Amino acid sequence: MLRNLSAFSEDVCICFTVKRLFDGGPGILGCDHQTWLADIQKSDTASVSYIALRSLAAAFFARMHGNLPSIMDQGAALYGQALRQLSIKINDKTACYDHALVSATMTLHLYETIMYSNRSGWIEHAGGTGRLIEMRGPERHQEFPDHMYFLLCRFRIIFRSLIERKRTFLEEEKWKTIPWAKYPETKNSMHYLQDILCDFPGFCQDRLDIDAAAARNEDVTAQWRTLEAKLIKSFRNLVRWRWQWDADNPDVVYEKPIDASSNLSVDSDGPLFDNVLHFKNLERATELVLYDITLQIFGHFYEDITKTSIYGPAMSVWPPVERPRPTNPLNLPSETLRSEDILSEICRSVEYHLHASHASSGAFALMFPLRICFAGLCILNKTREILWAIRLCETIADSTGFELARHMFSLKHLTSGQRINEVDNYVPLEVVALVESKEAEMLSR
Repeated sequence: MLRNLSAFSEDVCICFTVKRLFDGGPGILGCDHQTWLADIQKSDTASVSYIALRSLAAAFFARMHGNLPSIMDQGAALYGQALRQLSIKINDKTACYDHALVSATMTLHLYETIMYSNRSGWIEHAGGTGRLIEMRGPERHQEFPDHMYFLLCRFRIIFRSLIERKRTFLEEEKWKTIPWAKYPETKNSMHYLQDILCDFPGFCQDRLDIDAAAARNEDVTAQWRTLEAKLIKSFRNLVRWRWQWDADNPDVVYEKPIDASSNLSVDSDGPLFDNVLHFKNLERATELVLYDITLQIFGHFYEDITKTSIYGPAMSVWPPVERPRPTNPLNLPSETLRSEDILSEICRSVEYHLHASHASSGAFALMFPLRICFAGLCILNKTREILWAIRLCETIADSTGFELARHMFSLKHLTSGQRINEVDNYVPLEVVALVESKEAEMLSR
């Protein structure tokens, strides 16, 4: 619970939001949310960070109590007020060192995941956060609390770059090392996994540049070879990460029967899976599904470029006898690993992520991986699982307040050449039509 929570007692919305969104497990921010909130508490009530928190709290309270119009309007007004303040300060090179600005962009990003006031708002706020972090430089983020703010913002910056298919400054080696230089022991498995994922937007941009050069009839053979080599190198780092994660967490997960009463892994025809995955804690579950979607997007991307699987050339440096043996029910990377196997792990982790004990944390951590998984199911034309995922996103939106979940699974953007992630590019048009019809039914209710 937030320290000195009594200071917020006059504002029921903030108290409710702190309890539901940020307490329990790692909270939706995934690390030291208490310090972040305490920082806001100490600020002036007229500061942009405090106004942003009030807007978030009003929106969340209203959503979780039947979309209360008056409180929603109050939240929208505060949101507008925070935006006006932020737009003035965000490009000030001296103001970027103010924690309040970083906090405000992060809070307004959360507001958009709840209210979804426009399609790109949540992406734009992640962009604002990225500009502030980059202006501050990696050296600034070695000590507390600046290091905490860096960690809070890092994945949001990566996700935005994945959507835009533009490289992020976080791929630079200095951003992978300097923030941990003073306390290297604090760099954990999630941080190392993000190191690998933050390279991928740059690969997407490289591909766009190569395609543009090819359209000008330039010889791009060397560029393709360079990109292929970079993909294989990063994929091998991902394999090493997975093996080390398994060695560090041998008893991290076990299989258990589906809880039919929860309806999370069941449809009208019965259970979708033989069993589900139960993890030691939410942090490990979150790492596993993020690894799975990273594996998925690397695999699809490489295969689309080369028309061959990435597993053969990437795994060839390790003879089978030198590879670790499984220590749990999870899949280890190998030449025989299929997309279905990867997607199954994500789907079978849903029940654990959405368990009531995880409050909003599990749902928030699951949204992005589940979206990549959803695109993969569409590619494989897994109609039953596709319809299950659409119903699941509605459940997440209604039970946790994250309205973004209801819209994040839309495929309408494909008809205009846009995409939420690289995997969307491979979804068959007939599946797009199916998803659009089901989405229309859902939004009309």
